[in-house]
Amino acid sequence: MLKKLGRIELFRRPDAAGPGRLLQVGVAVTLLAVAGLLQVLVDKLSPGVTPFALLFPAVLVATLIAGWECGAMVTGLGGLFGWTMAMHHPLIFPRLGTPATPADAVDLGLYLVSAAAIIVLAEAQRRSAGSLAKESARRLDARERMLAEQRELFEHTRGFMALVSGPDYVFEFANESYRRLVGGRNVDGLPLMQALPEFPDSLVALLDDVRANGRPHVGKAVSVAFQRKRREPPEERFLDFVLQPIRDPDGKVDRVFLEGVDVTDAVRSQTALMESEARLWLATTAAGMGVFEWRIKTNKMIFSDQAKTICGFPLGKPVNHEMMLSVLHPEEREAAVMQVYSALDPAQRQSAHGEHRIITPQGEERWVAANGQALFEEIDGIASANRYVGTLQDITARKTAEAEMATAMRRLRLVSEAGGMAVWQVHPKHGFVHGPELNAIFGLPPDTQLTDDDMRGFYMPGELDRIRSITYPAFARGERKMELEYRVRRADGAVRWIMTRGEMAANAEGLPRGSIGVMMDITDRKDSEERMKLLAREVDHRANNLLAVVQGTIQLSQAPSPEALRKVLSGRISALGRAHQLLSEARWEGADLRRLVEEELLAFSLGAASRVSIRGKPVALPPAAAQALAMSLHELATNAAKYGALSTPQGHVAVSWARDAQGLLTIRWVESKGPLVTPPTRRGLGTNMLARALSGALKGETRMDWRPTGLICELKLPAETVPQT
Repeated sequence: MLKKLGRIELFRRPDAAGPGRLLQVGVAVTLLAVAGLLQVLVDKLSPGVTPFALLFPAVLVATLIAGWECGAMVTGLGGLFGWTMAMHHPLIFPRLGTPATPADAVDLGLYLVSAAAIIVLAEAQRRSAGSLAKESARRLDARERMLAEQRELFEHTRGFMALVSGPDYVFEFANESYRRLVGGRNVDGLPLMQALPEFPDSLVALLDDVRANGRPHVGKAVSVAFQRKRREPPEERFLDFVLQPIRDPDGKVDRVFLEGVDVTDAVRSQTALMESEARLWLATTAAGMGVFEWRIKTNKMIFSDQAKTICGFPLGKPVNHEMMLSVLHPEEREAAVMQVYSALDPAQRQSAHGEHRIITPQGEERWVAANGQALFEEIDGIASANRYVGTLQDITARKTAEAEMATAMRRLRLVSEAGGMAVWQVHPKHGFVHGPELNAIFGLPPDTQLTDDDMRGFYMPGELDRIRSITYPAFARGERKMELEYRVRRADGAVRWIMTRGEMAANAEGLPRGSIGVMMDITDRKDSEERMKLLAREVDHRANNLLAVVQGTIQLSQAPSPEALRKVLSGRISALGRAHQLLSEARWEGADLRRLVEEELLAFSLGAASRVSIRGKPVALPPAAAQALAMSLHELATNAAKYGALSTPQGHVAVSWARDAQGLLTIRWVESKGPLVTPPTRRGLGTNMLARALSGALKGETRMDWRPTGLICELKLPAETVPQT
């Protein structure tokens, strides 16, 4: 009752002035008029009734409606009216001037006291009712504001919210996120299946279960298809949601609150991530690669099983940073750590790529290829690395193969260098491929890269056409391995002979698609072969000449007896043999003059080298001059052994030679400390042989001076016979 009265504006205390005060006066006058009329009526019917009896309800009502001020006004005016009534008869002023009785005064006093009490109690009651009304209104306003704020909050929250009621799940409320989820449809006031006919039966069953059992339901990533745009098929969305039952005052579930979040993008991203991780796992597994991650803030290392296997770490147990550092080879550790630090530096952010040796906990040395990348985060404008991810791959087999290949290449290079060979290849894509050895053959810097056109430019005129005339028919016959010899002109202009051995390859159509082989400079061999040919011809020629010389020597030789003739012939033929031996040792390119003199004289020196002195610069004698000088020196030595300086132990022979400015070679024979020499009276066979040995085709000259102290002989050969070398 008080709450209902509190809602009436009259029970709210009006202002001291203005319309509220006038309202109070009007109420008081109205109540007094009603009370006065009732009092007159009652006094008319019952003259003995006190004139103040009917004023108390007026005071109570006035106080309750308009406050104690209005109640006091009614009390005063009512008292005045009642007192007037006491001084007169109940009819209005019929006995004007009649004095009031003491009973009238008592009635007035009791009236005033009772009215005051009524005013106090009524004012207290009025104020209590007003306070309750204000509190109720305040709470009502607060609830309405809270509901408005909640509705505003629900309207703009990121998650979707809706409130449905009744067995048909009529939408009482749906926020903006929910409307966006269902394509912008306004579902307020519509049953669920009418507003969303595509709503899955499985979720309707969940709503029925929540409504029937009163238990909330939490769903994770439920697939729901909504037609978000007209004339387009429904779009699948994934929702995380909560179904919360709401009970009425009787405890019965009459409404269900739906709350959730559209996690479609997250689910699709997670699905894509899982597919990507699956592909990565397949790729890394197929490639034998391991994946690792270093979470820098927590210093936690995450290794895949493949990465643990590569490093020799036990499966099923965690890996820490110290374990990773411990497996690095001591010689590789500093370089690997510096690469990682460069990748973690925000100023550099370099990707770490390297091949390092590791030593597993089992003591096995391996090679791994490590690739890493730091991931950065920015806080308050400062970037720092928070993760380091990478891959590991065991490349021990490859490194072993590379080492073996390098060893084989070194061996091949040594063999190539020792044999003067160069390896080459004509590749279908890369063209002419070669190494520094081929550049050395052609007189080029080691780092020169030649092309096919460059190679064709080295051939001597006509050689390329000759090679093609050989190789093309051979390839057409099915021959693949070939050996060719041809001339080239090097970069320095020198002409060289080249031998190439190679094998050609054919494509599916039978056409050449490349070749590989070795190349060698065979100029020395070619020159040697040419010299051998010339030497063979020279030997034939010299043999004929030698036979002619022997024949002439036999014809000219004389002696008193056959035995003496045998010795003379044997000595002269031996001299020719020694000259022939020297020429043979020099491959008939020339005989050394000193060797020739030593061979002839030391045989007559009786083993005492001091009896002979030889002096002169090295001179290479042509074959004809060597044979003639051998005969001349033999005759001089034989004559000295028989009659001259070599016939006595004290004798001495000095042989020297020199050239003059015109290149004339003069060989000087000087005997001393031998028997007294007298000039011969006639020219014997030996003297004739000396005179004839250097003449003729050699254009030489022999001069003999028979001095008493010993023979002096000069053998002269011109420069064209014995050229300077």
